[in-house]
Amino acid sequence: VCMHVLERPQQCTNGHVFCQACITDWLQRKAECPTCKCKLTAASLVRNLVVERLILALRLRCPESRGDGEPPTKRPRTRQAGRSRDPGAGAPEACAWEGTVGDLERHRKQCLSVQVPCPEACGADLLRGQLEAHRATCPKRKAQCPHCQTTLLATQVSAHVATTCPDVPVGCACGQARPRKTLKEHKATECPVRPVDCPYHALGCTVRPKRETLPQHLADAAAAHAQLSIRELQALKDQIGGLVAKNTDLIRQNTHLRTSLQRLEMAVNDVKSKCDVETIDIHWKVKKIAQISRHRRTVCSEEFPILDYRMCLYIEFCHGDDDDDMYIGFQHTGGSDWVPINISCSFFTLETPGFTLKKEFHNTNIEASHQGQGRGVQVAVLHERNLCNDDQIEIDATLCVHRPSSFSLKTS
Repeated sequence: VCMHVLERPQQCTNGHVFCQACITDWLQRKAECPTCKCKLTAASLVRNLVVERLILALRLRCPESRGDGEPPTKRPRTRQAGRSRDPGAGAPEACAWEGTVGDLERHRKQCLSVQVPCPEACGADLLRGQLEAHRATCPKRKAQCPHCQTTLLATQVSAHVATTCPDVPVGCACGQARPRKTLKEHKATECPVRPVDCPYHALGCTVRPKRETLPQHLADAAAAHAQLSIRELQALKDQIGGLVAKNTDLIRQNTHLRTSLQRLEMAVNDVKSKCDVETIDIHWKVKKIAQISRHRRTVCSEEFPILDYRMCLYIEFCHGDDDDDMYIGFQHTGGSDWVPINISCSFFTLETPGFTLKKEFHNTNIEASHQGQGRGVQVAVLHERNLCNDDQIEIDATLCVHRPSSFSLKTS
């Protein structure tokens, strides 16, 4: 296919021999032998060891020894697109090596006449034998700064030394040379010709002598510095006097504010004491009184909130010595469990035209989820006074609850 010396020879089923790379490339276009046109695939190719051994035993000279650069075998290309030859490389030098085809590849890896790219990737192509000479001029060769030993491109060393190297000696105006990294500190603390502020600068001295002449300045200007000190002391004395007067005024204001605060606290406590009491009026209509009385059931009204609690009224029928009694009371049903719950100035009223029955609840403290002590009314009185018309009774109650000043939380 290529008409060159065979490389890794492969054959078809009819014995026609081709380079492995050439026949593989051919089969991607046509699945047949280029010579006999028999059906052929990459899997059906067979390695021809006899031809391969004969070719590897052939003797030849190094391809780089030919002046025209054309090898007797297919030579791999060493030049890459976009790369340039080193201008100082010159024409390829002749190589005197002779050997077999089987040894050619090993020889090319060390042949001084083979063209190779610069290992520093500067873009130049040159002969392997010219690498050492090229390293001395390669624009991307590495070099160390002679002062700080930092590794840089050789072309950057000069700029590094001139501008950024921390260890290069740099001259100071005083004539001393210091490493660049310590020059700033030297100027700030040691340089004898550096202008510095006078110690009395804060008091008003505007002279900035050189560091080496500062002692002489202090001696020459002692009287002027004393005047500055006296003036500053007088200003401080006046300032202290003003602060003392301001402090006295602040103490007086503080006393006035304390008095006002005590008055406010008393007012808050008074308001708080009023907020710790709540009174509520309840109207409750209870139906089916006969059935409730017959079954001796306890019936409760709807819950109502008062302070932090939820309460309700209840009626309960009990069998007395002479007649049945109906008791009306109140019960804690939920909300806060802060106990005891103080009840006072509370009462209920049963009223019909021409008759009013009013009974006060006794002052009492009850625990959470308990009933208060009820007040009884004889069932006979209910009927005699027509307080239970149409098998129902209407109860008007007033309940006054106090939040205890000292209380405990019920726990189970």
